[in-house]
Amino acid sequence: MKTTTRRVLIPLMIGLWAAGLEVTTGAASGQNTPPVPLPTSSVGAQAVLQQAIIAVESLSSVSAQVRHRVDLLGNQLVGLGSYCEQRSAKGLELRLELVFQLGEDKKSTLTQVCSGQYLWICRDKDPPRRIDLARVAKAVGERGGFARSGKIGNWPGLGGLPKLLRGLNANFDFTLIEETRLDGQLPAYRLEGDWRQEKLSKTLPDQQRAPRAGTPVDLDKLPQYLPHYVVIYLEKQGLFLRRIEYSRRPPAKMREQGTQKDRTIVSMDLFDVVLNAPINPARFHFDPGDAKPIDQTNAFLEELGLKE
Repeated sequence: MKTTTRRVLIPLMIGLWAAGLEVTTGAASGQNTPPVPLPTSSVGAQAVLQQAIIAVESLSSVSAQVRHRVDLLGNQLVGLGSYCEQRSAKGLELRLELVFQLGEDKKSTLTQVCSGQYLWICRDKDPPRRIDLARVAKAVGERGGFARSGKIGNWPGLGGLPKLLRGLNANFDFTLIEETRLDGQLPAYRLEGDWRQEKLSKTLPDQQRAPRAGTPVDLDKLPQYLPHYVVIYLEKQGLFLRRIEYSRRPPAKMREQGTQKDRTIVSMDLFDVVLNAPINPARFHFDPGDAKPIDQTNAFLEELGLKE
């Protein structure tokens, strides 16, 4: 895999999971929440997702193993690692570690740590980057919010699983829901969602008139790295997120001929999940050692329209 392609694919994978596309068999969950009754109306899928958001935001901590798969730009890539988040007096603390196997003897690593004070991003042997969250909070408070909140999706590692689910809820219209067993074992709800029309209009400005004219938006014009639809799997016991699949349909002509099937371009699995168990605070500490960190707070504030 070429270095330039790797530099595009790995951040893209993390961006999709951690930002929820705003343009992130296991252990028992530890929750005693009863399964949510399966809705039967088209509104039900979105309602279940919203209940899942409430559920994950009520957890004191999450620890899980993570698996990413990508099939993009002619490359197949797998990333394995761990994820944990914990609510404390510092706020929401996060840690994501992934290792991507690029060949028999080549690997790429990514570590992101949100300590409450800084967001640290470290990839391979590059100098670590950091964002001063106190400065960000001060700027947001002084200006009463983000000027361009959608841009936060370009900075994975902020917001964790709650932000991921809220991003999916904001960007996709979930109308299909069914009961299933994930990997043939875990009882789960399968939710499928298509892009909200207003989000597509921003991504495909030349197609803004299509919905008003009663014609469907041509999804074939979406960039190859963006999906046509998303599928999420929620564990029935507690509605915890277990899998996300971002998929594309074949081109219109091939769909008519039935010669190609839908293709999942990016997926993420959470397994060996443990909820509400104390996590060692050291997990959320990042030591850059002798490396001089690169401060990217100004760039982050600029993207949010909060440049000082």
